Amino acid sequence: REYNAVMATYLMAEIASTVGYGDLCPVNWSGQLFTAFFALYSTLLAAGVLAEVGSRILTKHHELVNSKVINQVEGLRGAIISEPLPQSHVDLINAFAVFIIFVIIGMLFYAYYCDPMTAWCEANHPVTALYFTVITTTTVGFGDVTPNTIGGRIFAVLLMILGVAAFVNFASAFANIAFSEPEPIVDVQNELSDAMAEDLDHKLYRHELYRHVLLDSNMVDKAILDRIDSAFRKLDVEKKGYLTLEDLEGADSPMSTARV
Repeated sequence: REYNAVMATYLMAEIASTVGYGDLCPVNWSGQLFTAFFALYSTLLAAGVLAEVGSRILTKHHELVNSKVINQVEGLRGAIISEPLPQSHVDLINAFAVFIIFVIIGMLFYAYYCDPMTAWCEANHPVTALYFTVITTTTVGFGDVTPNTIGGRIFAVLLMILGVAAFVNFASAFANIAFSEPEPIVDVQNELSDAMAEDLDHKLYRHELYRHVLLDSNMVDKAILDRIDSAFRKLDVEKKGYLTLEDLEGADSPMSTARV
């Protein structure tokens, strides 16, 4: 079976976007060999894109964590901050709006489009057209519904490239909020005042401030800090409150081990 330029482009878009309806496929050895290498290359390229998206999500997470730490420090001056980064919500709304536009256009196209040259129509029920558009843009691609016209295949190529990109952008924006959004920050000054009131000498030392900010920002688990404190106490045999070179060198000696 020979494919024209539209069908060949449509097939390559199916493979590159990993949609894979299954309505078109290679039928001879040379076509299968080319498709195998093209699928391998395009899948690796898609994996690279996903890795980049993941990297951006991690970067955004680090920015949010750093923002929360900064807000904690700023809170020491008496500032009460309730919404550190509302821009993440704006990004989600914008990404969702773009994705919905693609879905609506795709639904209308595959429900009402007719080819003026052949008079063939897609003629799908609006629900079926919506189903096909979402299945395509999310790269699921069951293959039970496929385009019937040349115009439908051309539009599907755009949908598999631009629509999938819009969905990935929306998924990335959603992940930024779902997994990386910091909790609202309360009055840090009052929190530290309460902590100092419970202390015997009513003082807040530098290491205590570090500990409070790290724990309240969820940057480190309390159990980890407790283990560090325990290791310090074992090294500080004479209870000086600090370590010397002799303490560190003596930590590996049999006598020091016996004392610990």
